Amino acid sequence: MFETALFWIFLLLPFQFALSPASGIDFALIRVAIPLLFLAWLASGLTKRSLNLPSPFLFSILLFFAAFSFLSMFWASEPGWAFRKASFLANFLLLFPILWDVAEEKYVRMRLAKGVVLGAFVAACIGIFQFFLQFIVGVETLFRFWTNTLLPFFLGENFASAVATYPSLLVNVSGETLMRATAFFPDPHLFSLFMAISAFLSLGIFMENRKTFWAIVFGILTLAVLLAFSRGGYLALFGGGTLLGFFRMREHFSLRTFLICFLGVLAFLGIFSTTPVGTRFFESFSLEEGSNRARLLLWGEALEHIRERPLLGTGLGNYPLAVKPEATYREPIYAHNLFLDLTLELGFIGLLAFILLPLMAIFGSYKVRKDPLVLGYLGALTAFLVHSFFETPIYSVHVFPLYLLVLAALMRSGKGRVSPRKSEALRLS
Repeated sequence: MFETALFWIFLLLPFQFALSPASGIDFALIRVAIPLLFLAWLASGLTKRSLNLPSPFLFSILLFFAAFSFLSMFWASEPGWAFRKASFLANFLLLFPILWDVAEEKYVRMRLAKGVVLGAFVAACIGIFQFFLQFIVGVETLFRFWTNTLLPFFLGENFASAVATYPSLLVNVSGETLMRATAFFPDPHLFSLFMAISAFLSLGIFMENRKTFWAIVFGILTLAVLLAFSRGGYLALFGGGTLLGFFRMREHFSLRTFLICFLGVLAFLGIFSTTPVGTRFFESFSLEEGSNRARLLLWGEALEHIRERPLLGTGLGNYPLAVKPEATYREPIYAHNLFLDLTLELGFIGLLAFILLPLMAIFGSYKVRKDPLVLGYLGALTAFLVHSFFETPIYSVHVFPLYLLVLAALMRSGKGRVSPRKSEALRLS
């Protein structure tokens, strides 16, 4: 039952539509679905007198991170903002124990990966269609239609208005303004990360069953990342691909294979550099590029604020007020780096609690890294971590639940199939 419910949640993840219970408040349907699913899972476990919970140490980390996020209200300038952000994180963290429970079996981890990839595939096709449509109807016409007609349904009126006000949907490439591929995501960076994570999952599925369909899906998802023109997305693909290439090369190394791959990469980069996508990619490494210089300034400013409050931070969601006291809640003021943002708002204490989770997933699954599906999940986690050096994706209703799936799948992969006696099941008697 819960496996099927999770499959549909991840399949439909790119197509969330917004609920607006009060003026100025928008939240995605999934934020209602997850608590309801958690209550059903909890009731089922209590009825059976058995709850398959994470290990005490892992459970303590999750609980501490959620509790510390709420506690930050007491030292935040605007406690209401901290409460809203903490509620968002806690809402999605309810998903983790359910994922931990069902992901014990490999076939479930495979099925959930397929749900993610199929949903992402449809969203990628929409994003690619959106990108090429601008060459028919024009950039301005498409932008107005997308932000005024489609996005309010999927994001809510307030969020869609903020997206239109700060139009990251547009990019200047070689002097020409283009609308990036985003489908129904609020910005191209989150879209590209979702596609990159899904691309590595599709690659893991392909390496597992060798069916051509999943290779084609991988190609479509990769194209969607490229058309989002997001440096974070490009580097996420590069980082995850490098990790997978390293592991595969170690298993099947030969001088001939190495030379073929090396020459192939050089030829690809030579052709790639002549395209608009290639231009954008190589600009990502240039300190002369305007947005790169601006990002370095933001990081420097963030480090100055961290020195002022290193342990506790400003309180969750309150960094904008430290920079601009009159800032509004939806004003996009942040460090453009997940690790800096967490340190800014929760201090080094909150950052440590957060980074323990991916470290546990990596070390826990390392011994089974030869498993193709595990490699796909490891590539997905690497993509998330690399992208997080350029954005703060944990506040995304699309990306955060996907990140939790990747963590749970990797942690469970490392444990393997265990007997009821040796499991961490909590028997209620």
